[in-house]
Amino acid sequence: MYTAGDRVMHEGAVFEATWWTRDAEPGSSPWGSWQEIASTDDGTAVWTESRIFVAGDVVEHDGETYTAQWWTRNQEPGASAWGPWELTTG
Repeated sequence: MYTAGDRVMHEGAVFEATWWTRDAEPGSSPWGSWQEIASTDDGTAVWTESRIFVAGDVVEHDGETYTAQWWTRNQEPGASAWGPWELTTG
């Protein structure tokens, strides 16, 4: 059993429980109870499909930096001009 905020290593990646969970495999769904947590060497978040981002969060994805305009999960930066991400470098 895990509660929100608990972190585990699974298949070489770090995952954080989003809420209370049991018997859910980390990484099995981008909408599940686990978020994959990754960052660059300087501490900038790396976009992962399961991680929840909120307005103002900065991420790196495919060599570019984006800022979240609102809450988002499983919406890839740069995939849509109408999505939650604003390109901040490039």
